[in-house]
Amino acid sequence: MDQEETIKQLHNYEAFAEFVAYIYEMREEAIRHMRDRGKDGIVQLSGEAVACDEILRVAKWEELRVRHFGRK
Repeated sequence: MDQEETIKQLHNYEAFAEFVAYIYEMREEAIRHMRDRGKDGIVQLSGEAVACDEILRVAKWEELRVRHFGRK
C-alpha cells in the first residue's frame, strides 16, 4: 500500500482525525507563542510550526477536517 492509499484508509478513523486535529492545535499554539519569544525562541517555534504544517499537509488535514468536523 502506498502513502496515498494509507492516508486515505486512515481518513476513515475518528481517532486519526482527533490526532491530526491535535497536531493542528500544536501548530496554532506555536504561532501564538512567537510574539512572546526572543529571536532564538522564534526560530525554534518556527521550526515546530513548519514540522506541524508538513504533517498536516501529508495527512490532508483540510479534507480530514471537513469529513470529520464539518468545517472548512
